[in-house]
Amino acid sequence: MVSLALVANLPQVILSFLYFAYNSLFTAMLMGYEWTSYAHKRKGLRVSRKPARHQRSTYFLQLPYRFGLPLVILSGTLHWLVSQSIFVVSFDLYDVDGEPVPDTYLNFEWDMVTRSVGYSPVAMLSVIILGVLMVGSVIGFGYIPYKPGMPLAGSCSLAISAACHPEKRVGLDDGVLSEQKLQWGVVSTDADGVGHCAFSSEDVDPLVKGRMYT
Repeated sequence: MVSLALVANLPQVILSFLYFAYNSLFTAMLMGYEWTSYAHKRKGLRVSRKPARHQRSTYFLQLPYRFGLPLVILSGTLHWLVSQSIFVVSFDLYDVDGEPVPDTYLNFEWDMVTRSVGYSPVAMLSVIILGVLMVGSVIGFGYIPYKPGMPLAGSCSLAISAACHPEKRVGLDDGVLSEQKLQWGVVSTDADGVGHCAFSSEDVDPLVKGRMYT
């Protein structure tokens, strides 16, 4: 029975690893979307510690609830369908008097007949259909372009750090700059016409194609 249970639940383990990969793809895409949104809208930074003033906390499910909750529901449905696709089957044998037959009376062949792994073609087809829809959805979201105006940084700490260094100390009259509503853009331009881009609590200018920025 232990070996049969392991075989029947092996797809559940594989499905869990696929869910983590699926979740990481959406996390990366939505992280890029929120990063580029700072070039178009002034808002507070999202921090992992306790938010202060205009700062915002991280999501409970790592994703916005409009994405995280449907993903959890779909994952739970997929796990349930997989459990209905492959399952352990066990029969109890009774004699003509209705008494259960002791295991000592059963040989190896009878044990193979009364304990096995069953499957359901309908549930398997449902798993395939739902899996194809989930894969198609993540591919479809991948074709949605980000709004232009800010270079992508991903999780590169060097690029993130470069965007967080204004040339002058701005916004300190109202408190710490990182606790205010910020927008990313051109904060200054030197004598050579090279602009400097960073987060700022003041008004910023959008990038212009063909010009140089640091």
